[in-house]
Amino acid sequence: MREFTITLEQLPKAWRREVEENYELAVQACREAAHLAETIVVAASPVDQGFFRNAWFVRNVPKGAELVNDAPHAAIVEEGTRPHWPPREPIRAWLVRNATKLGIDPSDEKELNRITFLVCRKIATEGTEPAFILKSRQIQMLQMTYEIVQQRLNLK
Repeated sequence: MREFTITLEQLPKAWRREVEENYELAVQACREAAHLAETIVVAASPVDQGFFRNAWFVRNVPKGAELVNDAPHAAIVEEGTRPHWPPREPIRAWLVRNATKLGIDPSDEKELNRITFLVCRKIATEGTEPAFILKSRQIQMLQMTYEIVQQRLNLK
């Protein structure tokens, strides 16, 4: 921790200087933390075709940075949904892509249609579960940001 002696007249100017110098270091620390947080959420992101996982990026803003996912379905993955009747085609396409893993014959149209209907009905009655990729990691990311700011300001 730095120490120096100043007069009472020098105090306001010294404070302004310290705030200005430390402000830029704090902004840089927040940006560094955002990039580290990006690696955390990318690793935690579910993958089907990779659109959601590949849509994470950090955008610098004047006072720091934002961690963004611009996939059209990002909010649905993060927050889940209320009960609603979903579009059938994306669910059926997912089933076809994953049929072998699920033990379904991908050429059995009747079975694919039946399972698609059942999944749609379940979403219509129960909605979808949230993944909370960001929400569940907020404390971890805040702690990481705090530690990086401390290091940048030589407080640790």
